Amino acid sequence: MAYWHLNTTQVSVVKRFVARRVVHDLGAGDLTLAAKLLGLGAVGVTAVDERAPRFKPESEKIRFIKKAYVDLNEIPRTAFVSWPPGVGAMGLAKILEGARTVLYLGNNFDGSLCGTPDLWAHLRSRKVLAHEPARRNTLIVYGAPGAKRDPLPEEEAAVDYRKIRQFDSVYGG
Repeated sequence: MAYWHLNTTQVSVVKRFVARRVVHDLGAGDLTLAAKLLGLGAVGVTAVDERAPRFKPESEKIRFIKKAYVDLNEIPRTAFVSWPPGVGAMGLAKILEGARTVLYLGNNFDGSLCGTPDLWAHLRSRKVLAHEPARRNTLIVYGAPGAKRDPLPEEEAAVDYRKIRQFDSVYGG
């Protein structure tokens, strides 16, 4: 599965939130998403991962940092988090506290549980700017913290195994 796959609507949403910005790709993996973010209008991407990618970045606009989240000293203004693993996401919520915008891409309906409870507690405290569910990947764009709102189905499924439902039962398709 291509974890970074975005449908046409999601591409339009991501463009709105990354255009003319430096974006932190947290959990950058092989830098595929970092390159895609540049293609969608980001002026630069700071790619962060514990493991170095097999290949050097194809663009000088991609800066790679080999660090665990708990060791990262930068605070992103715009952060993209794609399929954060449970154990590997330790410290991610703390980094996101200072971000103005957080773009999340993942799926919690199949039991994979992207992220950690502290990450989801933090994301659930933020205003939702965009929500584009899709069977493979749901895109949620979060704004400022301090929002009082009901949790999205993806957020509920991420923190409570009993709430995991198939995509079809939630979105009727």
